[in-house]
Amino acid sequence: MRKIFWLLLSVCLLLAGCTGDKDDGMIAGKFGEPVETAFLTFTVSGAHWGEPPEGQTGADGKQYLWVELQVRNTTSADQPLYYDEFDLYIGGEPRFPERVTSSRQLEENQLLAAGADVTGCLVYLVPTGASDLKLVYEEYYQGDSPGQQFKVALEKKNIASE
Repeated sequence: MRKIFWLLLSVCLLLAGCTGDKDDGMIAGKFGEPVETAFLTFTVSGAHWGEPPEGQTGADGKQYLWVELQVRNTTSADQPLYYDEFDLYIGGEPRFPERVTSSRQLEENQLLAAGADVTGCLVYLVPTGASDLKLVYEEYYQGDSPGQQFKVALEKKNIASE
C-alpha cells in the first residue's frame, strides 16, 4: 500500500511539473497583469499598431507595433534599465526595439531608483500579418550572466489599431 501511495504521489508531482506555459523555458505572464522578476515588476498595459515614429517613414510590408509598459524597481537599490532588455519574439525569432525619437518611448538607458516606476512605449517594426507575438524580458546578473526569461503573449484581441 505504501508503494502505491509513493508511486501515485510521484506521478502527480511529475504531471504538476509538466503543466503551465513553460515549454520554451520562459515564465509566462498575462497581458495587463504585473510580471514579477528578480529586480523589477513590469506590466504590458497596452499595444497598438501605429504610425511611424517621428522622423521615420514606413517600410514596405511592415508596420509599427507600439507596446506600452509600466516598470517598477522592486529592489532596495537603484537598478539599470535598458530598453533593449525587452525583445519582441515573432514566431520564436527575437527582434530588438527600434531606436526612435518619441516622448512616449522608454529611455534607451536609465537608472531606475529603488522603488521607482517608469511608464513608456517600446516600438517594434513587424512584418504585416505577423502572428505569435511575445514580449520577452530577460534578467541579467553581474558580469552579464543571463537569468530567467519572462514572456507576455500579445494576442490580436489585445492589439488595437491607432
